[in-house]
Amino acid sequence: MFHVLVDRRGDLQAGRFLHEYKEVAFLGLGRDFIDSRDEATNRGLKLKDVSKIGARWQIIEEGPNGGSATIVLDEKYQVIKTSLSRQMNK
Repeated sequence: MFHVLVDRRGDLQAGRFLHEYKEVAFLGLGRDFIDSRDEATNRGLKLKDVSKIGARWQIIEEGPNGGSATIVLDEKYQVIKTSLSRQMNK
């Protein structure tokens, strides 16, 4: 790890990330699914699974109030489909 940090010193000093990342907005997930009810602190979503099926990505997230969401992305990480399982337990 030390060698990686030394090799990437310039990137670190410039504030660049060591690994590329992509932010994806999960469209179709409402605030009632994303935000915790009855809690002052929002726990947010919990990543349950990520899998690649052909050229598509399938992501399964668990909501803080119960239930789960399945999000399907294309090869450019654009949301193709979002489906919710409404097993809200709070």
